Amino acid sequence: MLVIPIFVLLFSGVRRAYGRIGRDIGVGTLPARPRRTASVVVVPVVAITKLTAECLSTALSMGDRVVAVHVSFDDEQEKARRFQADWQEWRPEVPLVLLDSEHRLLGPPIARYVKSLTGEHVVVLIGEIEPAALWERMLRNRRGAVVARCVGRNTAAVVCRLRFRLGFSTVV
Repeated sequence: MLVIPIFVLLFSGVRRAYGRIGRDIGVGTLPARPRRTASVVVVPVVAITKLTAECLSTALSMGDRVVAVHVSFDDEQEKARRFQADWQEWRPEVPLVLLDSEHRLLGPPIARYVKSLTGEHVVVLIGEIEPAALWERMLRNRRGAVVARCVGRNTAAVVCRLRFRLGFSTVV
């Protein structure tokens, strides 16, 4: 006897939610025409590798401006200077921004940097390695997922994840 009224209330709530969502996204109306806006692609980098080169190449084809960001920890300032020198020697034609992290966290400094970019659409392109062997996939770290979650929750940026597949030949 109580089941039917509970279902009616539940379905009424669902219908109201769909109605609100439809109004919010403008279902049934014509939105403003699409327009080109400036965009920046932020690429978190850890080291200078083939993965980094692939991410930067992809980012250059995606946006008007590309910025690489590297998070350095307070106790590793010499390592950060060495990375910056290696970056300048490599000359990828993409500016490098060094971000500091006191607590050895990657996500919050990148999210703060993304929030500081105003007036542009921001895309964060996170490179991830995908091993060829199934058993090797459990060995990889989850830093990309952590950064994606932090940036996605704390900013309005679009988060893209680029998988770099190991063990597969690519046609160049």
